[in-house]
Amino acid sequence: MAASYWLGLFTVETWKEFLDHGADVSGFSDKRWKLVQKIRPGDYLLCYLTRVSRWVGVLQVTDEPFFDQTPIWSSKVFPAGSA
Repeated sequence: MAASYWLGLFTVETWKEFLDHGADVSGFSDKRWKLVQKIRPGDYLLCYLTRVSRWVGVLQVTDEPFFDQTPIWSSKVFPAGSA
Protein backbone atom coordinates (compact mmCIF):
# COMPACT_ATOMS: atom_id res chain seq x y z
CA MET A 1 0.00 0.00 0.00
CA ALA A 2 1.30 3.45 -0.90
CA ALA A 3 2.24 5.93 1.81
CA SER A 4 -0.11 8.81 2.58
CA TYR A 5 0.94 12.39 3.18
CA TRP A 6 -0.47 14.45 6.06
CA LEU A 7 -0.13 18.10 7.01
CA GLY A 8 1.50 18.91 10.33
CA LEU A 9 1.01 22.55 11.30
CA PHE A 10 3.43 24.21 13.70
CA THR A 11 4.03 27.70 14.98
CA VAL A 12 7.62 28.87 15.40
CA GLU A 13 7.25 28.13 19.11
CA THR A 14 5.76 24.64 18.74
CA TRP A 15 8.37 23.72 16.10
CA LYS A 16 11.15 24.71 18.51
CA GLU A 17 9.50 22.72 21.31
CA PHE A 18 9.12 19.74 18.95
CA LEU A 19 12.86 19.87 18.18
CA ASP A 20 13.79 20.42 21.85
CA HIS A 21 11.73 17.36 22.84
CA GLY A 22 13.76 15.17 20.49
CA ALA A 23 11.71 15.55 17.30
CA ASP A 24 10.15 12.14 17.85
CA VAL A 25 6.50 12.96 18.62
CA SER A 26 4.14 15.22 16.71
CA GLY A 27 0.91 16.37 18.32
CA PHE A 28 -2.55 17.23 17.07
CA SER A 29 -5.56 18.72 18.81
CA ASP A 30 -8.07 16.30 20.28
CA LYS A 31 -10.59 17.54 17.68
CA ARG A 32 -8.44 15.86 15.01
CA TRP A 33 -8.26 12.49 16.79
CA LYS A 34 -10.50 10.70 14.24
CA LEU A 35 -8.28 11.92 11.41
CA VAL A 36 -5.05 11.12 13.29
CA GLN A 37 -6.20 7.52 13.73
CA LYS A 38 -5.87 7.12 9.94
CA ILE A 39 -2.13 7.91 10.01
CA ARG A 40 -0.03 4.75 9.62
CA PRO A 41 3.64 3.83 9.95
CA GLY A 42 5.38 4.66 6.68
CA ASP A 43 3.18 7.71 6.06
CA TYR A 44 4.70 11.19 5.94
CA LEU A 45 3.95 14.40 7.83
CA LEU A 46 4.64 17.53 5.80
CA CYS A 47 5.62 20.15 8.38
CA TYR A 48 4.51 23.72 7.77
CA LEU A 49 5.11 26.82 9.92
CA THR A 50 2.05 29.01 10.19
CA ARG A 51 2.44 32.81 10.38
CA VAL A 52 5.82 32.37 8.65
CA SER A 53 4.46 30.43 5.66
CA ARG A 54 7.38 28.03 5.36
CA TRP A 55 7.80 24.31 4.86
CA VAL A 56 10.31 23.08 7.47
CA GLY A 57 10.41 19.33 7.20
CA VAL A 58 9.09 15.97 6.15
CA LEU A 59 8.76 13.34 8.87
CA GLN A 60 8.19 9.65 8.32
CA VAL A 61 5.73 8.08 10.75
CA THR A 62 7.26 5.15 12.66
CA ASP A 63 4.46 4.08 15.02
CA GLU A 64 0.69 3.88 15.39
CA PRO A 65 -1.26 6.99 16.54
CA PHE A 66 -1.82 7.37 20.27
CA PHE A 67 -3.69 9.62 22.69
CA ASP A 68 -1.62 11.09 25.54
CA GLN A 69 -2.15 14.29 27.50
CA THR A 70 1.43 14.55 28.76
CA PRO A 71 2.47 18.17 28.12
CA ILE A 72 5.19 18.74 25.54
CA TRP A 73 4.11 22.11 24.20
CA SER A 74 3.81 25.16 26.44
CA SER A 75 0.94 26.82 24.59
CA LYS A 76 -1.56 23.94 24.60
CA VAL A 77 -1.94 20.21 25.10
CA PHE A 78 -2.00 18.32 21.81
CA PRO A 79 -3.04 14.85 23.01
CA ALA A 80 -3.47 13.12 19.65
CA GLY A 81 0.00 12.08 18.61
CA SER A 82 2.05 10.21 16.11
CA ALA A 83 5.65 9.09 16.37
